[in-house]
Amino acid sequence: MRRRHVRAASSALLVLCVAVDQEERCCCGPECDEAGTCYAIREEEEVCATLLLTACEAEPACRWQSQRLCEDCRELCRAKYLEDFERFRRSSASAFLIASGYGGSKEESFAGFTQREEELTQTGGLQAHREHTSWDVSGTSDVALLVTDAETKVLGCWGSGGRYWHSEVQTSLGPRRSTLCVPYSCTQADVEAVLAPIWFQRFMGVDAVAIERLTAQELSHWADLRLDFALVGLDGCGTTSLRHNLAKHPEINFTHLSVHNQDEDFFFMEMGRQTLPLMSQVQRLNAHRDAMVGVKRLGVYQPVMWREEVLEFVFSLIPGMRIVLAVCDPVDRFERKLHLEHDANPPKLQELMARKLEDKTGYLRFGAALASMKRSFGDHLLVVEKDDLTDPETFERAARFLDLGSFPSRARLKRYNSRGQHRAPLCSQPSLIDAVKDVMSPEYEVLEALLPRPSERLRRRLTRCESPDGFEE
Repeated sequence: MRRRHVRAASSALLVLCVAVDQEERCCCGPECDEAGTCYAIREEEEVCATLLLTACEAEPACRWQSQRLCEDCRELCRAKYLEDFERFRRSSASAFLIASGYGGSKEESFAGFTQREEELTQTGGLQAHREHTSWDVSGTSDVALLVTDAETKVLGCWGSGGRYWHSEVQTSLGPRRSTLCVPYSCTQADVEAVLAPIWFQRFMGVDAVAIERLTAQELSHWADLRLDFALVGLDGCGTTSLRHNLAKHPEINFTHLSVHNQDEDFFFMEMGRQTLPLMSQVQRLNAHRDAMVGVKRLGVYQPVMWREEVLEFVFSLIPGMRIVLAVCDPVDRFERKLHLEHDANPPKLQELMARKLEDKTGYLRFGAALASMKRSFGDHLLVVEKDDLTDPETFERAARFLDLGSFPSRARLKRYNSRGQHRAPLCSQPSLIDAVKDVMSPEYEVLEALLPRPSERLRRRLTRCESPDGFEE
């Protein structure tokens, strides 16, 4: 079952919107015509709360918009500020560990949280889960557990009304990194100048003198990325043709050209190595989405994403995310890779083939990865075979899959990077081809299970050596 995440409502934020009457003290004074950030001292609650009123409707209520802090309550607010920061850190840790099956007091939770973070980094998520929880995590990868840990932290932080930050400090001994949950009212300058230094000094043992440079970036959640689909493909399976032809639908756009000005979106590959996206990355993509006119579906294009385990899990966290996957004959892929990477003359051919086929987990063995994608996305996965990429019905089916109008009937479907020629010497040795087919049986079986109507070539396991497909990518 695919999960959905809802960001905490603004009403849950720590920052209080209050009106100040004559009985309460306003640190900016009784007037409302000064420029500056106004804090109210509410002694019964022992908190300095930013006043966010839209107008001075009740004297002497305050309305301030700039960032200058009133001098007479700076120290009081700063003390409470830092106290709130530690409370938020502990609250986030406690929420995270309770969700993970680990109880105890806040102090115990905080200590356990720090220990668990270290173990996740040093020994892997699987071991950490077994040591701290009773969850059955058999079959769950360390990558998935690391992303789960990260998303649980940010959701716990938001649920407490905070904001979640990644901070990095450069020291004479090298970089140190950590994440912090802080009150919502804290700005980037606050985190970099006040909170992160305290955190690194108090909880990570970084001497203040050793800090050379400190940066902080706010984190978001994958569910906030407003992407509709990803175009993925086994390399050499017509993904270039699929991308260019699919883009002829007027209601489809891709991030790679419109946001990052390149064909394949390596930006998202880099983002996919993060356990959480930066808020700036989310805002950049979503701002582009808001500016699109006439486009209903925004997709990301990077053919080899299927090899990045973390991306499959990340995509499953984006609400409504769909995957369009291009596939082809596994022996054709093997033969192509052999041709591109080696001068496979007959004397060396058998040795090269044996060496490549011994690798049971390499990129040539895609069966397990594709079966996992089917489990993750179910009906939100559309598998397209290379032989069908010039059939208008294929693109009509893709349009229905993405809940779009009919594919333009006048669209000219082209083959890109197409040469359609035999490659010696493998094609001249049928016995070797048959041997590769036997080794690739698991991949054939997965493709036949995924495709609603496998082509005759695939059913009969006819490679391009025996029946050229007209493509070459």
